[in-house]
Amino acid sequence: LVQIHGRIRTVLAGKTTMRLQNVDTLLEVKDSVREIHATLIERTTYDHQSHHWLRCREFHKMCYRSGQHHATQGSPVVKNGVDVLRLLGPAVASEALQRNDLPAANDAIGAWRVFGASCRCDLAYKEPLLYCHCQATPEQLDPLLRFRDKLLLRLLQLERKSKNELRFVYRTVVDDPELKAVAAAVIGNTKTNTSMLMSRLFVKTFSALRKDGVVYLVDEASDTYLLVSRAKVLEPYVLRLLSARSGSPLRQRLLQSERAQGVLSCVPSSRLQFVKKSMDQAMSEILNA
Repeated sequence: LVQIHGRIRTVLAGKTTMRLQNVDTLLEVKDSVREIHATLIERTTYDHQSHHWLRCREFHKMCYRSGQHHATQGSPVVKNGVDVLRLLGPAVASEALQRNDLPAANDAIGAWRVFGASCRCDLAYKEPLLYCHCQATPEQLDPLLRFRDKLLLRLLQLERKSKNELRFVYRTVVDDPELKAVAAAVIGNTKTNTSMLMSRLFVKTFSALRKDGVVYLVDEASDTYLLVSRAKVLEPYVLRLLSARSGSPLRQRLLQSERAQGVLSCVPSSRLQFVKKSMDQAMSEILNA
C-alpha cells in the first residue's frame, strides 16, 4: 500500500446556480476546473484510500441532511471551514485545529516534499545539506543518529574552510579525535571488540550517506569523497542547467555528463527541484525589487 500526497489547484473558477433536491432554495456554487498534482508517494501499512472514500461518502450524507435542515428552517446553507470540521467529527476537527502550522501551509517552494509533511527536525545541517532524520537511512549501531549528526557537522566545518566543494579522504575522518570519541560513546560498553564496532559504524554510516545522496565516492583507489552540499554542489549545477536553454546541446551535455550521472545519481529529484524553485524565487525577488 502507498499513500499519495498532492495538491488540488484551481485553474478556472466560475459561478453556477443549482437547486437542492426536494428543496426550493437556490444555491450559488462555483463551477471550477481543477488540476491534481501528485508530489509524494510513501509506503504505508494502513489502507488510507478505502478509509478516505468511506469518510467522503458519510460526509456527503451529512452535508445533504444538514442542507435539508437549513433550507426547511428558511436559513441559507453555509458551509465554511468550521462547519466542515464539525461534520467531519470531533476527532478530526481537534486534530486540524491543533495543527495550524502545517509544513505545506505557506510553503511556496516545496520544502515539505524534501523533508516530508510532518518533519520537525531541528538540525544545523538541515538547510546546508537539505537532509534530516526523516529521510535518513537507519543504522542499527546508531539508532538516534548521534554519530551521523556529528559527522555531518564536522564535514560542514571543513567545507566552510574550503573555497570550493569539499573533497576529503576517508582516513582523515576515521582518525578525527572528536568523531572517534562520539563513535565510542554511541557504541557504549560492550563485550564485543569496540574497535571493530567503531570501524563498522564508520563504514555503515558512509554507506547510508552515499545511499541518501549526501556524500559521493569520487575515487575508489584513494578513498576520496565529495560532500554533496546545497551551496557548493547542487546550486552551481542547477544554475548551469538553468543557464542552458531547453533543448540546447549544452543542456543535454549537462544532463548526460559523467558528473551528473555519478554525483547526482543518488540525490532525490525532490531535493534538486527544491533547489531550482528556491533559485527561481530568489531571482524573481531580485527582479521585482
